[in-house]
Amino acid sequence: MIEINWNNFKAKFNGKERLSFEKLAYQLFCFEFNKKIGIFRFKNQTGIETEPIQTKTDCVGFQAKYSETKIADIKPDIIDSIRKAKNKNSKLTKILFYLNQEFSESTKKKNKEPQYKIDIENEANKNSVKIEWRVPSHFERQLALPENNYLAEYFFNIGKNDIDFLNEIKDHTENILYSIQYEIKFNNQILKIDRTKFIETIEEDSEKSEIIIISGEGGSGKTALIKEFYGKVKDKTPFYIFKAAEFNISNIKEIFDKYGGHSLNEFIEIHKFEDKKFIVIDSAEKLSYLENQDAFIEFLSASLKSSWRIIFTTRYSYLDDLRPQLIEDYRLPLRLINIENLSTKELTALSKKHDFQLPSEKRLKSLIKNLFYLDEYLQNYQSFDNRINYDHFKSILWQKKIQKSTERKDNLHIERENCFLGLVKTRCESGLFYIKPEQWSNKVLSKLEVDEIIKYDSIHGGYFITHDIYEEWALEKIIEKEFKTIDNYCDFFEQIGISLSIRRAFRNWLSEKIIDNIDDIKSFIENVFLEEKIKAFWKDELLISILLSNYSEAFFNQFEKTILEQNQSFLKRIVFILRIACKEVDNPLSEILAFQDNNNKNLKYVFTKPKGSGWKSTIDFVYKNMDKFSPTTIYYIIPLLQDWNNNNKTGETTRKATLFALHFYKEIQFNDDFRYSLKIEKELIKIILDGASEIKDELKAIFDEIIENKWVNHRDVYSDLCNTILTSTYNNIRVIISLPDYVIKLSDLFWFKAEKPSPYNSYNGMGVEKYYSLNSNWHHDYYPASALQTPVYYLLQISFKETITFILDFSNRTVQSYVDSGFDKNIEEIEIIIDDKTKIKQYLSHSLWCMYRGTGSPVTPYLLQSIHMALEKWLMEVSKTKDEKIIESWLIYLITNSISASITSVVTS
Repeated sequence: MIEINWNNFKAKFNGKERLSFEKLAYQLFCFEFNKKIGIFRFKNQTGIETEPIQTKTDCVGFQAKYSETKIADIKPDIIDSIRKAKNKNSKLTKILFYLNQEFSESTKKKNKEPQYKIDIENEANKNSVKIEWRVPSHFERQLALPENNYLAEYFFNIGKNDIDFLNEIKDHTENILYSIQYEIKFNNQILKIDRTKFIETIEEDSEKSEIIIISGEGGSGKTALIKEFYGKVKDKTPFYIFKAAEFNISNIKEIFDKYGGHSLNEFIEIHKFEDKKFIVIDSAEKLSYLENQDAFIEFLSASLKSSWRIIFTTRYSYLDDLRPQLIEDYRLPLRLINIENLSTKELTALSKKHDFQLPSEKRLKSLIKNLFYLDEYLQNYQSFDNRINYDHFKSILWQKKIQKSTERKDNLHIERENCFLGLVKTRCESGLFYIKPEQWSNKVLSKLEVDEIIKYDSIHGGYFITHDIYEEWALEKIIEKEFKTIDNYCDFFEQIGISLSIRRAFRNWLSEKIIDNIDDIKSFIENVFLEEKIKAFWKDELLISILLSNYSEAFFNQFEKTILEQNQSFLKRIVFILRIACKEVDNPLSEILAFQDNNNKNLKYVFTKPKGSGWKSTIDFVYKNMDKFSPTTIYYIIPLLQDWNNNNKTGETTRKATLFALHFYKEIQFNDDFRYSLKIEKELIKIILDGASEIKDELKAIFDEIIENKWVNHRDVYSDLCNTILTSTYNNIRVIISLPDYVIKLSDLFWFKAEKPSPYNSYNGMGVEKYYSLNSNWHHDYYPASALQTPVYYLLQISFKETITFILDFSNRTVQSYVDSGFDKNIEEIEIIIDDKTKIKQYLSHSLWCMYRGTGSPVTPYLLQSIHMALEKWLMEVSKTKDEKIIESWLIYLITNSISASITSVVTS
């Protein structure tokens, strides 16, 4: 327990004792009567401190009287309060008086109560009000309760207490948000993007998930959204923001030590009774830069266990890194909110509404779709014309924001630039969020702070950079300066450093150079790529930039020989980088699956798709150099082609990827050395079938060869390909769409085996397939029976007439074989009357009637069951959308053209 020392109280609130005592009384009154949301009051409330409250028996108010003289001296003041309180609140029946002193015991033997106390209570009785006293002995008990420990800390502990602790973290949060703007001012107008929908989404998602990720490009308004949300909830909900870079520490203690020596456990304990509470990890992409993530993991784990809602803001391009990490480490459902830049339509609408002209250059127009750059564009609008270009605009921003071109006296603008570049370099090399720039003058630092480029945090004793975009500018400027004075490529990389931040900046800088003028950077690329002394990770960064740019095709042409040398080591590296660094989240697919994923079954999956022209250039390159490969050397190329064809079903690149796979699949099929030793056929088949629409003629030639040679056994060539097409792997959809007639031909060829069972060998394959003249090799391929086990269901949607003809013909032949075999002794021939003119005969038995219902005996082949199920599923679906007369004509057609009651069973169902 904390000692209730009134001298500490006076020392802490010197000059504000009366007001502070009123605050203490208010808190204790609310606690006693369980008023968690507080009590209404008027300004300069008369007689009592707030409006009275109603209990089961009384109407109760309270009054706080702090006095440094005797209670007897303030008796008139107390009596006056009672009269005024009753006069203003006629229903008042009880007043609690909070005093900072105990009553003095009377010297009279018969009565301990002093006369002034009796007088006050008598006056209260005259006004029909009961008095209850709350004096230091009451405070000691109330403040000793664990739930009131924070009050005792705040009012009676001279050192920093829990309230101070929380206020300092709150100040830290507001420092981070201070320079963030969520509206743009232009010509006495306010351009404000309506974020109501996003705020509502955050509130809704926080009820369903412990983790929310807000992603978007730098400057798109992620932190502005957080600031707006913070403004809405800060007065009723604990809400704190930490920059991800702050967790670049060895122990979580280092975070909270700065706040009066508190700890993570204390932070968690203080808030444990809060129903709703938020922590924001801003710029979460910096988590990947942490040398040791133990401190952050400890912080996140403790927060989640204590039911905090964690909001991450991250660059869209880093989402692929962050989301899998959270899913894998915590297995928790998370919600994604993506903040898009303005669309062309939205930007045009804003320009018309607020009367500003858009730049004519396409690249700059695209840049100002970003809210940060739109704001800067409009702040400088009067000095622009619509001919301003991207480079000039970026140069103006640097001069205005960093150099402050108006401060050229005594070269202050140069000092500002050098100081800021030094701050950024120090921050990146140290990995620390707060920087202590002892070598720079306070004059320059204060200038940068006034312009909200940096901000000083007194708790941490250092500066931080207010916006990630400023840091990016500085890093690219550092790289550009070194590039312009380059003598030795190895020295260039030595000078710029090796931090993850500078490596990312180098990638962006190089991409910009490639876009601006490839001729200026071409020799640099060539020398870096070929220089053996340069570290591999720099070559990786170079390759990423190239593969994401339009220069990739020229790069492959220029370095064709080098790429294929040394056992294709460079090509292997390129393929690896494409599959790791040149992808983006497939948001439409992820959103569809998230919407359908009620039980969070898909949380561990992150769906991505290829990004950048490097994919096309690499596939063109391997196709062009197909003769340089063999089935034993393409293992690393197969995943590349799978990734591409899985996301791109059409196009020239898809055709080349598919032909590459088909070439080596055929080579394996006709070479026994490869066929039985290599295990890559399934992967090649998937690539081939995903790109089937681009190689129709090639597939037709293969299928014609299969049909002509009747290659239907498992050991025959192309058997795996045909098996994939004719079973429910979902890889066969594209070939069904592209070549439905051939899929039907293959189905008939592989399924039907026109041989009568030998009377000398009753085995002739497992099950009853032999009695239906079915190829018994497919006995288990369609187990368990399902409408989607064969291509039939999809064939009905793609090629209805031909598929119906096939179903009837195939069913009639198999049932006729079954009848002729004599296996089923219960078969009878029945007559079905359609109308007065139409009568047909069909074979009927319990087995045939229940063919696909699972109750027939003997059990019918899974293949036939699946075909009938597919027909039923398709008929039931189309019957909901098609005209009744059309449906009826189809059903009659099926019955009248079938010799088996199994089809009639489907129709009548």
